[in-house]
Amino acid sequence: MDDPEVHKKPRQASLEEKSCGDGHDLMSQLSDDLVAKILSFLSSPIDRCNSAAVSKKWLHMLANMQVVDCGNTSNSKCLSGRKVNDIKLARLALRAYHRGSLTTLFVEGMPSSSSVSDYGLEIIAKASPRLKSLTLWDCASVGDMGFKSVGQWCKDLESLDVDNCPLLSDEGLMYIGNHCLNLSKLVVESCRSIGCKSLAVLAKKCLKLTSITLADCLLVRDSGIISLVSSLPELAGMKLAKMKISDSVLEAIAIHGKALRSLYLEKVSGPTVGGYSWVVAKGEQLSCLKLRDCQGFSGDSFKVPVADKFACLDQLEIKGCDFLTDDVLIKLSRSAQSMRILALKECRGFTSVGLMEALPYWRKTLKELSLNKCYIIEGLELKHPPIPQIYPSLDTLKLKRCGGVGDLFLSHISLTCDEVKSVSLQGTDSITDLGIISLFTHHKAPSSLSSLNLSRCTLISEVAIYAVVKSLGKGLRYLTLAGCRGVSDWTIEAIAVYCVELELLNVNSCAITDLGVWSLMNPSIMNPRHEKLQFLFMAECVELTDLSLQLLVQMVWANPILLDVSRCPRLSAAAVNFLQTVLLDCEVVSSHMT
Repeated sequence: MDDPEVHKKPRQASLEEKSCGDGHDLMSQLSDDLVAKILSFLSSPIDRCNSAAVSKKWLHMLANMQVVDCGNTSNSKCLSGRKVNDIKLARLALRAYHRGSLTTLFVEGMPSSSSVSDYGLEIIAKASPRLKSLTLWDCASVGDMGFKSVGQWCKDLESLDVDNCPLLSDEGLMYIGNHCLNLSKLVVESCRSIGCKSLAVLAKKCLKLTSITLADCLLVRDSGIISLVSSLPELAGMKLAKMKISDSVLEAIAIHGKALRSLYLEKVSGPTVGGYSWVVAKGEQLSCLKLRDCQGFSGDSFKVPVADKFACLDQLEIKGCDFLTDDVLIKLSRSAQSMRILALKECRGFTSVGLMEALPYWRKTLKELSLNKCYIIEGLELKHPPIPQIYPSLDTLKLKRCGGVGDLFLSHISLTCDEVKSVSLQGTDSITDLGIISLFTHHKAPSSLSSLNLSRCTLISEVAIYAVVKSLGKGLRYLTLAGCRGVSDWTIEAIAVYCVELELLNVNSCAITDLGVWSLMNPSIMNPRHEKLQFLFMAECVELTDLSLQLLVQMVWANPILLDVSRCPRLSAAAVNFLQTVLLDCEVVSSHMT
């Protein structure tokens, strides 16, 4: 028997193998003039750029094309995902030659991908002499050589944002500092080869820096940060996250940061109460202070005299602070009387009465009050709570999963917030009908309330929800009632009648039946302007049957919406798939989808 290998046809070489020969780029053996002549027959700029995929020599020639100054043409480009590579950057560079230099470039690669390299960054840098903003995220193969190209060709660079570029070291960032003297914003995150040398150069050369973010840079020590703070006269904003620092850094910020307006510390380790006391004692110039999960920070940091120390502070955010007592809140309210935004998350130690005593000091300026996962002591022992004040600017009230916040606090707020536009009481399960009804009793402008979230408020009955919907439903655009035991078909009927501007309705895990769905689509009940509804969430509504889906077909036939009916056990897979088939423009989310 003949050997089958003898009669087997020889394998045809691929196009790539033909162009590369025995592992070599054949075009690399040709002269530049000849390569340019060959590729000049490609009339399309995109085709000329795509051809670089088979020839490194052509890619090199693209990188060294003469830069054409196209004036002040503004051009921005965003590239992200798995398809980002050097070839796309080369194509973008060629396009820049014809349409004008890029001014803004955002490149987001993949954490495990190496498709964007120094070579691609060099190509785009040479083609973009007017580049002012460069963002590089997750570019694992871009290192010092690529950033040197940016420093050499993009001398007008004003903003540099680098995240997770492990090959970038002090050498590359120092080159940027020595050549991009107009740099005003710098963000360096998760670049673990960056140390203090480059920061010292930036402090010496880039005197226009106004905003600096350093996060998860393990080689950066106190000396590097202190050199920045003490040498930059225009530094207005600083963020330090996942960094190990000492009290000396906070002391330097307090003493030398005369122009500092915004300070953001997140998950920093090392400082003690004494270090944070420096910030409190010297914070008269700060307008924004954010402290999130900072080791060593507590309410004791505010024990220093703070009278007039926060005269300019209008935004305060504190997360993960124990012993934030009433005395601390009252001190803050008396010293920071320009407060616009107060956000406290996972803080303990203060009472609702203490908060009510502090709030009147901000009555003229407060726009947003946000309490998230704060355990607040009710403070019922006081028989005479503070006299309510009017808050003409307050438009957002958020109380999320705050234990201890009850009807007393809402009764106080009810007389003060007659212009509030957004209210969220998500997961605050100590609020009853008395609190929710009193909250809006004195509301003078029902149409101003556009967003209401009562999800997981388990003690609120359908009577209270009906009363709120009836009195305030006219202007509501977003209504979330997920997990409320008080939601019934009667409630849905009230929503259909009074909420004429509704765009989102969330009744997940509520006891509604087919009758409630019928109320939504019945033209004799539902206001004719119901076509504004765009999102309807009814997941885990165990009483819904296939009849509801038949009714929904009529409701959304001419009004495509996002519909979530997942984990509704009485809905059949056939009915759900039929709904998706009939309503091509309607996105249906269900556990029965095939």
